[in-house]
Amino acid sequence: THKLPAAWRDLSDEYSLEWFHNALRASSKPFCDFTLQFGDEVLEQLSRQPSSAGWLSKRIARHLKALLGRPVAFWFAFEKGVGERLHVHGELQASPNEFVRVRRALRLAGGQWSHTRQHQAKIKQASPTVVWPQYVATLAPYIQPRPKIGRMASISRPINGDWIFATNEIRIAAGN
Repeated sequence: THKLPAAWRDLSDEYSLEWFHNALRASSKPFCDFTLQFGDEVLEQLSRQPSSAGWLSKRIARHLKALLGRPVAFWFAFEKGVGERLHVHGELQASPNEFVRVRRALRLAGGQWSHTRQHQAKIKQASPTVVWPQYVATLAPYIQPRPKIGRMASISRPINGDWIFATNEIRIAAGN
């Protein structure tokens, strides 16, 4: 006898990130991980959206498609540590020869900085291990919906809606 794994709807968000990573890893296409910092205007717009992740995902998808000439599968999660600015970490399908265009697309989606733009979007070839999605989930309590009582109740939430996003291609491959 054996146990069946939990149904997708019963997985925690943190565990879903691992499945998103595994879905990209299982595809035959190369992928990379990324970190994207936001410009002030985009940061302000994010807080006003009913679904911050949905709004940002459309911006990222539009800029990636415009610069790469194809739809790109990706996932991301918002992160904000104590004293940090809101930013996202994620992974997307791209080969190393596309990294310059991917970095530009991410900067445009994040609201391009006027100075030190080289630090706004960071990309590197993804590793096959699950270390990256585990790192991405480390500060999840600061982004997830707040309980009404307890030590997290007094911390304001910087976004609205879900704190993670994955394109349909990744969700389907991950079994969602």
